[in-house]
Formats: sequence, C-alpha cells, structure tokens
Amino acid sequence: MTKTLTLDTALDITRKHSYEGSIDDIVTLSLTISRSKKVFDKSIYKIFTEKSNINPKIYSNLKKIGDTMDDLPIDAREEVCRSFPPHYRTIYSLCSLRPDEIQIAVKKKSITKDMSYRESEYLVKQIRFPSKLVTETDKGRWSKKQEHLYSIFRSTDVYLGGERTYSFEEDLRRLCKNYGLTFRKPNQSISIKSIRHQERRERSLYWRQVIEKELPPIWFIEKDDKWKKMFNLKTIDELIDAPLRTFTGFIMRSDCGKRNFYTEYGKSYVAKLNMLMETTDNNATRYSLKIARDKKLGDKRELLIWYNEISKHL
Repeated sequence: MTKTLTLDTALDITRKHSYEGSIDDIVTLSLTISRSKKVFDKSIYKIFTEKSNINPKIYSNLKKIGDTMDDLPIDAREEVCRSFPPHYRTIYSLCSLRPDEIQIAVKKKSITKDMSYRESEYLVKQIRFPSKLVTETDKGRWSKKQEHLYSIFRSTDVYLGGERTYSFEEDLRRLCKNYGLTFRKPNQSISIKSIRHQERRERSLYWRQVIEKELPPIWFIEKDDKWKKMFNLKTIDELIDAPLRTFTGFIMRSDCGKRNFYTEYGKSYVAKLNMLMETTDNNATRYSLKIARDKKLGDKRELLIWYNEISKHL
C-alpha cells in the first residue's frame, strides 16, 4: 500500500479488493479502511465510507481487522497473514486478541489457514478468558459423577452487592471446602459476549465496593435529612445507585460544596464513573464517562496515583 493515501487511491482499493476474496484482499482492504480513518478529515472520511459501498457492520469489522494488523510489525504481519484463514469473519474474531497474543498463537500453530469461525471463537476464549472455561482436569473430575445439591435465591428486597457479594462468596467457598464440596458460579458461558458481560459485572461490583469504603453508611446517616428529602434518598445504597447528577449533587449540597468536591470526594467520583461505565450498554455513554474520568485524572496527580494503584486489583 502506498504511504500517501488519497481518497481516489482508497476507493480504488475497495474496488479491487473484496472482503470475500483472498487473505491478501481482506488485509489490504482492512488496512485501507483503518488508515483512512487516521489520515482523512471527517468530511473526506464520510465520503469514503459512503462510496465504499460496504455494509456498515462489515465495514466496522474490517476496520477492527485493519487496526489490529496495523499494530503489528511488518515482518510479523506477513507471518500472521500466511497463517490466517481466508475468511474475514474468522479473522475478525481472531482480532479480538491483542497483536502480541496473535503472534504467539501463530508461532504455536494455534492459528491455521483451515481454522473455522467456531474454532477461532474458542481460541479467543482460551487466551483471553481462561478462568471462564472449565479445564480438562475439572471435566474429568466432575462431569461423570456430579450431583447438584442446592440452588440459592435472592428476593428483590434483599440487597447483595459490593462488599457483601464478595464476603458471601468467600464464606460459601470456605464452607464448601470444609465438607469436600466445590462452589461454582454459573459463569461457564458459551459466548464471548456473555463472558464479557460477566467480567463487566464483576468490575462493576469491584468499583461499588470502592465507593462503599469511601462512603460508609455512618457518613450518610450523619447528613442532614433535608438533603436526603430533596434528593429522595433513604439509604447509602440508593445514593450509590443514583444517577451521576444525583450522586454528585447530594455530596456537594450536604457536605463539601462544588469547589472542594474533587479534592475531598475525587476517589468516590472516579469509582462512580467506572461503575457506570461497566453497567451501561450504550457505547456513546461509556465513552463520555471515560472522557470525564480521564479528564479528572489528568487534573489531579494524587488521584491518578491512587487510581493506578487500586486498578491493579482488578
């Protein structure tokens, strides 16, 4: 591909290289799409996406392939291309891996030209989510002689989140161990999407736990009732689950004011943003929350140091 990418050159490539063609066609087309996003201004890029005549979903998948391939060194890219199966959907699945993970998988012959889409999905789960898959040892131990003893149910009026969830699970594990039993969460998902959802839920619980430590129940109890009434809050849990505007508004009004909010409650604010990022399914909302978080971390060095340290436990 030429170093200087123009609109005419990019469109010419889309006409000559199909995502249903050879591996060279798929990679060339994908790299063009990826690089056009980086090189063209918004108006030119919009023209390119429209005139490429590629289905938006397929276009997005090809861009992901291009982004991943562009992050590979040229010599490594050539080696990867020689091993990739000539099917864009399978390549897209494999590009869920980091570039270094792809290189390792290629060297280990885990990625081959005759690999199917289903096999690629399973490989991605093996590499990215190993703890979510049952090992062969576990299968041999439990699959033949296994009895399901109990199920645990929670009514909607019983709160179980954050610290309580972790404490409950640890107590169950200890109890089961004493009786020679195994405690398992129902997280043996059959899809990457479900695994990601489970991991986001776990991260959400982690950030909730952080907020609970920063804002203990006694802190909320000591606040003036007029503010609780104004924001329609009865418990600390309701505050933690409240929309961001309510969360910040209550703390500012009842405690520190707007000027001192980020100094005194910056940790709670950042943890709340992260919790919301993990609970929303809207990509635009998640991106906006990330921008707000990164801006505040950029302004507060001490807060950034704290964030980097506490994120290591995820």
